[in-house]
Amino acid sequence: MPQTAPSFKRKMTAQSILAFLLVVFGMVVVMIALYMPPIGEIHPSVITVFGMLLVAAGAFLGIDLNVQLKSFIEALHEHERDKNKTN
Repeated sequence: MPQTAPSFKRKMTAQSILAFLLVVFGMVVVMIALYMPPIGEIHPSVITVFGMLLVAAGAFLGIDLNVQLKSFIEALHEHERDKNKTN
């Protein structure tokens, strides 16, 4: 039976969920800011907070993807070692 290389599936981890929640929370804050006096104007501090939340979300996703990529590369190397042992 031929061996196939391991596939890379994206897992929902705590970092991914936290990044998603940060983005959603940031969008909610911006939407709420539209309805606070003065209506229709978003205060620069709200934009700053939204930007900080997006940066944090990007950092969490970057860390998560880096860890998953390293484990995938290690699985590929292990697969190659096993393949070479059987040949």
